[in-house]
Amino acid sequence: MRPGIAFALLLSLCACSEKPTEPAPSSGAPAQNAPKPASARPPTSAGSRPQAEAGGRKPTEPHVMKAYHAERCYVGLVALGFARSAYEKSLGKDRPGPKVPDFGAPEAKGGNAAHVYQRLVRVCNAAGSADKPEQAELDKALDLAVEVGPPLGQAITDAGVYYEKKESEKDSFAKGRELHTTIKKGFEKLDEATKGVADALPLYLKAFPPKWEAAPAQRTQVVVDKAMAAFLLLAQGKDAGEVDKALAEVTLAVDELDTALKNLKGDPYGVYVPKMGQAFVEKAKAAAQDRSTPALVAAATAIEDVLEAQNNAYKRERAGVVEVDDSGMNPHHGMQ
Repeated sequence: MRPGIAFALLLSLCACSEKPTEPAPSSGAPAQNAPKPASARPPTSAGSRPQAEAGGRKPTEPHVMKAYHAERCYVGLVALGFARSAYEKSLGKDRPGPKVPDFGAPEAKGGNAAHVYQRLVRVCNAAGSADKPEQAELDKALDLAVEVGPPLGQAITDAGVYYEKKESEKDSFAKGRELHTTIKKGFEKLDEATKGVADALPLYLKAFPPKWEAAPAQRTQVVVDKAMAAFLLLAQGKDAGEVDKALAEVTLAVDELDTALKNLKGDPYGVYVPKMGQAFVEKAKAAAQDRSTPALVAAATAIEDVLEAQNNAYKRERAGVVEVDDSGMNPHHGMQ
């Protein structure tokens, strides 16, 4: 990633943070030592169903949701850049056959590993369809992101399935070469799409900054800002020492959020954000040391989990939800 791209996005993210205020204490404390990790998504089982306070519902704000989708879209585009590095390194100047391309995807427990790219980048469709509030630069950038990101992610997924099933041995790489042409065309437009979103986000956030009123939301934004700053250093290829310093700031921000929330039982930010923040720190530390494409993609997945956790907490807060229990949730699919 070019330094200018990362710097522009970092400025945008840091500009939207507000100095947090201390929350007023309330009775009770959040559940400690839950047996399974908290999820970035809401719980769904009857045993831990959240409660909505009467009269507490507020609609989500379109400018907040659009920023959320655009930020996740940007991370997905960066992850496609990681895939490109692995793909081009594995093939050089050749096309598939007899060489089989490497997509650099982390090992998957189920399904094709390359699907991770489609999962990371398909949010660009939601970002591009968010027509309000209008902002010319971001809207134009997202149009290109939609044109490039999801189709490229799908082509990589299709190629991953194709090679996993060893179909190349049956058709002498015919379909593999067709997919190679599609993937290469997508890679050619990727830098322009990534830079467009990175350059437009600061302008959008300056025009439509989120106004976090409560201390948990404010402190969560600090966690997100610090985590994104560390991820961008990682994506730029900075040395492990510099990345580790940034990750120490993420850990400190998570600890401060935990401290602020210890007397606010049921606050959704406390349920979703701290554990996702710490999980990102662990993945990013591993990526800073390893520098392999799978480790970098795992860090991209983890920063998207942090953004998702913030957004889910925001939506639950707007709905007036008081979380009852965060046990039994996994990071990606709600209840097990």
